[in-house]
Amino acid sequence: MRSISMKLLLAFSTVSLAGAVIFFTVARWNSNREIQDFLSNQDQTDILDRAASYYLENGSWEGFSQDWLNPSPFNPPGSFRPEPFSPFILVDINQRVVFGRGGRPDGYQPGDLIPKEELENALEISADDELIGWIVFPPIDWRESGPNHAIFQSMNRLLILSALGSAVVAVVLGIVLSRTLSRPLQQLSAAAQKAATGDLSQKVTVKSKDEIGALANSFNQMMADLERLIAARKQMTADIAHELRTPISVILGYTDGVHEGVLEPSLENFEIVRDEALRLERLVKDLKILSQADVGQLPLEIREFQVEQLVIETERATRNSLQEKNIAFNIKIEPDLPALQIDPDRILQAVRNILDNAIRHTPEGGQISFNLTAQEHLVQFSIQDSGPGIAPDELENVFRRFYRADSARTRDREGSGLGLAITRSVIEQHGGKIWAESPAGEGLKIIFELPVPTRN
Repeated sequence: MRSISMKLLLAFSTVSLAGAVIFFTVARWNSNREIQDFLSNQDQTDILDRAASYYLENGSWEGFSQDWLNPSPFNPPGSFRPEPFSPFILVDINQRVVFGRGGRPDGYQPGDLIPKEELENALEISADDELIGWIVFPPIDWRESGPNHAIFQSMNRLLILSALGSAVVAVVLGIVLSRTLSRPLQQLSAAAQKAATGDLSQKVTVKSKDEIGALANSFNQMMADLERLIAARKQMTADIAHELRTPISVILGYTDGVHEGVLEPSLENFEIVRDEALRLERLVKDLKILSQADVGQLPLEIREFQVEQLVIETERATRNSLQEKNIAFNIKIEPDLPALQIDPDRILQAVRNILDNAIRHTPEGGQISFNLTAQEHLVQFSIQDSGPGIAPDELENVFRRFYRADSARTRDREGSGLGLAITRSVIEQHGGKIWAESPAGEGLKIIFELPVPTRN
């Protein structure tokens, strides 16, 4: 398989050679024609001048022959005047041929009478403003142009050398350009091959701002994204293993203790095992939800729903947890909120996850505020706790799986560490957006917005 460098070189060479041939053909045709016209016009003017001078010198055309070309009053010795190459016929005032040069063009001989209509395109010879004859110039066969043929040969050689020189320069430039263009592509290919073996640290140096430079930037960005993705997956796998290890270790520890007689098979011990099994079940269930959301296959049963009812159900479901920690739950709902097209169970799950997170990190006797407001084509949900809050540079991480903040907000054993990650997936699948804010000394605020359906 030919390399792209060779293909580019062949393309440049083909275009260069084709251009050289076209250049030679057009330039040869045009230059030959220009030279022919120039020489012909110059030659015809010279013949007219010399013929008129002969007539003025002799007073008639008698004796006009090829001798007139020899050094004479018309061509003094020591001067240079080339021999005319144009065939011509000299016709006197009586329309009779006086002289014919160049193989007696058109078959006329001295003394022949030329019809007047054939003199319409002839050049008039004048002396003292008096018509004294005509010069007829038949078409010239330039291939038989005598000594002037060397001019065309010289011009053709010059054009051939110019075309060949241009082609050589174009090929050399093609080699340089093909290597310049193919070098970053070769680097990309080598980096891609190494990346295919698992080395994702490959980066391509970007020097141009054209399409190849954009491709190199995209490759570098892809490698960086893949590195982050694989690192995140490794971290997630480690986190999952850690989260699974804890309840499994507790379950195995208690069951082994009961089996070996170290622990009593009491209801209390069985409740601990049951709680850990439920925690394990919640973790597996949450992981399944996230895996479905990652591939866009989280099932949603969309229907029209009033958000006020959502708040009522949320308050009812969290009432016991709020009372256990003596947390005040402040609800503020803007009147006349529009109905939403949502999956109520999924949105309720998302709100529950936010509230569970807020309850876990709100100190006893604290408060949680739940506000609903209508924006333009949106309904905004805002849940704020009175806990220690999070540093601003950590806010983007609260929706990561198994995220742990500082020790003040480390989750307890009741949480799977996936609640806010699931919440983000659910909100985004509903076409909304979610973010976190943490004003200094005011706890953590989770805000999300859902679009209001348009009415036709």
